[in-house]
Amino acid sequence: MTGPARLSLVKWRPEDDEPLTATAVSQRLQTQAAAVSTLATDWAARDEPVSFKDFEQAVREAVFAFARIAIMLFLALREEQMMRAYPPRSSATVAGSAAHRRSRAA
Repeated sequence: MTGPARLSLVKWRPEDDEPLTATAVSQRLQTQAAAVSTLATDWAARDEPVSFKDFEQAVREAVFAFARIAIMLFLALREEQMMRAYPPRSSATVAGSAAHRRSRAA
């Protein structure tokens, strides 16, 4: 099994320029959930003695990756909700068109 993909603020591939949809992030979350389950199953099925500490460290990394993806899903869903509630507007200016959005007062 390969490890979870590392999240980074640096774009390494051209396809990273496209924003992720909530559907795509949801699929990533399901894939990572399956990876966590597979990790536990694989470690339990080992014939050699298994150190709980080693398993805990491996599962911690997988669970943290799952949590990061869950946060990404939350943010993607909220962004979609905000875009529906407050669609972007554009204004013609001397320098060209300027897109802006209204924000809700807290």
